[in-house]
Amino acid sequence: MNYHDALKKIKVLDIARQQGIISEAFFKRESDTLRAYVDKVSKQKAEDDVAAKKLNDGNQYEV
Repeated sequence: MNYHDALKKIKVLDIARQQGIISEAFFKRESDTLRAYVDKVSKQKAEDDVAAKKLNDGNQYEV
């Protein structure tokens, strides 16, 4: 599963919860798991972006 799939799944689960197809407890458990995954991926991407920027900034000053 990737970041965008996790976000879509949260939306689908929310719709199912609103329509009474799944329980509030099931929604909370599943969405908490998915949100933790999304947060982890977001944090990793931010760290990767910072590392790439530092690497690129360092390369700009080489002669």
